[in-house]
Parts: sequence; structure tokens; C-alpha cells
Amino acid sequence: MRPRVWLPAGMLAAAALFSASYAADPLPKDTLAGCAVSAPNGKLGGAAGTANNVNGDTGRTDFAQLTGSYSVPLGCAFGLQADGSLTSSGGGTWGGVAAHLFYRDPAKYLLGASASYEAGHGTGQIFRIGPEVELYINNVNIEAWAGWASMAGGPSDWFAAVDAALYPTENLRLSAGWRHSFRTDVAVGRAELQVDDDKPVSVFAEGRVGAGGYSVVKGGVNVYFGDTGKTLLQRRRTGYPQNWLFDLLAAKANGSGSSSTGGGTCVDDRNCTTGEHCISGTCTPPTPVTEGYCGDGVPDEGEQCDEGPDNGHGACSEACTIRVVE
Repeated sequence: MRPRVWLPAGMLAAAALFSASYAADPLPKDTLAGCAVSAPNGKLGGAAGTANNVNGDTGRTDFAQLTGSYSVPLGCAFGLQADGSLTSSGGGTWGGVAAHLFYRDPAKYLLGASASYEAGHGTGQIFRIGPEVELYINNVNIEAWAGWASMAGGPSDWFAAVDAALYPTENLRLSAGWRHSFRTDVAVGRAELQVDDDKPVSVFAEGRVGAGGYSVVKGGVNVYFGDTGKTLLQRRRTGYPQNWLFDLLAAKANGSGSSSTGGGTCVDDRNCTTGEHCISGTCTPPTPVTEGYCGDGVPDEGEQCDEGPDNGHGACSEACTIRVVE
């Protein structure tokens, strides 16, 4: 699916959340008061789950993930946050770091900028940078990060991540979102429940679906520290902005080989369909030679016989295919 499908669905979901927000009673004033970051605070999270058709690999992949964030106030109006994340599965390991600098009025909005670096198996190195925005309307949060992503030695493209979150109670968060990265779109649904204001532990579950049979189901636990006695909603508005690390990574990796006629973005051949090769970040279909021999009849570097070895005279004994290499 493309943005023409996800965006209307997202607007309908946002309209439903806004309706719920305006129908709800106004939040207590002490929920809305405070500085951009009320006090130095952090979050550690652990999760495990299973993914299908991700990072160019078909089939099911089980994984485990650790995340962490630490926020500090810069005066009252501004805040700074650092993120880290580590994900491991049978297919490899990924690591990433990010930073946020932001201005926030906890009663209304957050405005800032965020940059991240992610690296790992099947994806190479990816840099992202762009503005970050959050809107607070009664018991609804609208959270978004968008900008430009660049893959080391590969393509660059715009990205976007949007979440609309409803708090039926201040300790229960229900969210729906959309991710776009390197020509791929993914829908996300998530629920998080904090045990108690004075017990800063929450449990969460998340599901994702996207193009090419991509899907993820995961669950985990978050532990909050450094700013006690707060509800889950208060933590989001006076504590940490969203940790977006690896939130868009699977979207990129899965979609990179979705084109059967070439032109999809890629990191290596695994991101392309059978027969295609990753050339300068683009899935490129092979060019058949109908004369029966490759080029001048000699299989040069980057050319390969379709059947059998060469005939002993430096040429293919059967038809061959040119496989261009960088």
C-alpha cells in the first residue's frame, strides 16, 4: 500500500481521536503545568517478538530489543534527550543512537529537531534528521517526526513517522500510526498500560503490517526513573519525547526489494527480487544476451554463464547473462 491508502485511513483515525478528546473532560491543571522537562528522567525498555518478511529475508524472524532514553531540562522551556537501542535476531544485530533538542509547553505542544544513526545486518548505515512536533489536545497526543534519510553508499529519501495517541485514562495509552521510509509504508498499532503512579513500570504490546507480507508482533516492559509519582500521560508531556530508533528501519528494509521490474532501493542483493542485483542502491534486473555469448563472447568480470562453465576457449558454452558489478 502507498500513502494514498494510509493517509486517508490516518485522517479518519485522527478525526476519531479528536472527537474522543473533545468529548472527554478537561484534564486537571496540574497535568498541564510544568516545564519542557520537569526533572532529569529516563526510561529503559525491553521487548521481544516475531517478524515476517523483514530486512530482505523471507519467513519468520524472532527478535529481542533493548531501548533507553534520558532527558534533561535546559532551563524551563527547553529540553535535551539522548536515545540508544539494540536489536538482535537470528539474522544479525542492529544498534543505534539519537538526540533530540526541543522547546515544549506541556499544555499545548512540542517543537524540536531530532537526528539519528542506525547500523546493522542487511541495512548498512542510515542517517536521519528532521523536525519533530507534538500537539496536546485534552487526552490526545499527535506526535510526528519527518525529514531526510541517507543510506551510506546508497540512496537518500524523505521519511515520516506519525502517531495519534488517545489516553482513556492517564495511565493507559492507545495509539495508531503510519511510517514511510525508502518507498515503503507501514501501519502501527500500540497499547501501553502503567501499573501505578508510584510504581513507574508499564507493559505494552504492538503490531505492524506493511507491504510484501511484512508484519511484526511484539510486547515488553518499560521502567521509568528519575521523576516519580507521575501518570503515563504526564511522563509523555513533561518527560521524554518519542524514541524513534528502529521505528522506521523495518519499513525501509522490507520495501527495498518490492519491485519485480527493477528500480527498488536496496542495500544488497537480498533486498531485491530473484534475478535482480543491487547496483548503486537500486535493484537492477539482469540484461539477457540473445546471441548466445556474453558481450564479445568472453565472460568478463561481472558476467556469468547461465549454464555450465566456459567451453575451454574463454567463452560460455551456453547463453549467458550480463551481471553488472560496481
